[in-house]
Amino acid sequence: MLNCAAQMNLTPALLDDSRMRRLVGYRLAQAGAAANRVFDEYLGKPLALRRVDYTILVLVDASAPSMEHFDARFRFVDGRLESAIDR
Repeated sequence: MLNCAAQMNLTPALLDDSRMRRLVGYRLAQAGAAANRVFDEYLGKPLALRRVDYTILVLVDASAPSMEHFDARFRFVDGRLESAIDR
């Protein structure tokens, strides 16, 4: 499971980021990096998907009834996406 506090403690000891940890943007970036690692481990590498591919697949799943509709609408089909949609 995603544990942002544990991920933030992985900062190399040579770098003191204690002042940065008070900033919301820094904490969001740390959480995003942890989430990206989880995505890559469980979806990205096993399914050979990039985050943008996954986003497109979710949009297609929510709105396009078929691959033909997707192809006609966007006028392209990426081989990786087509095989993922077919699954």
